Amino acid sequence: MYVTPRTLLAIIRLSQAMAKLSFREKVNQADVDEAIKLMDFSIRSLRTLKAGEASGSKGRLAADKQFKSNDRMSLVIDAVRAVMKDGENLVQMKVGEIVRAISKNRMLSVGQVDREELMQVLKVYKNLSIIYIDDDENVIFI
Repeated sequence: MYVTPRTLLAIIRLSQAMAKLSFREKVNQADVDEAIKLMDFSIRSLRTLKAGEASGSKGRLAADKQFKSNDRMSLVIDAVRAVMKDGENLVQMKVGEIVRAISKNRMLSVGQVDREELMQVLKVYKNLSIIYIDDDENVIFI
């Protein structure tokens, strides 16, 4: 994602708005993460819609597919965050342990997550600089 001062200002304002929606005075990391996801989602949807203008209804179907996959990604990353939070405030956790913990926890609304899907979601969030994955496959939120 190409970042300009205007983009950073938008992320700051969106983060502040997310905090206000939760009736908080301070912005936390989850607000910033959500703002970054919103910006990324917005940019991707514009690209998808522009590409779809040339191809008509096929473009709208591609946009709908993109929206649904982003919703699933949000559910998966929220489940990862919840699992790590439940683990006695763990700073890092291995990918395999995360998959097992999500499978065991029936309270999470994400359902079943396999290793391949989790790695795809983690790769997206790693590229957004929200998480870090070391060589031993430890997941760390930045």
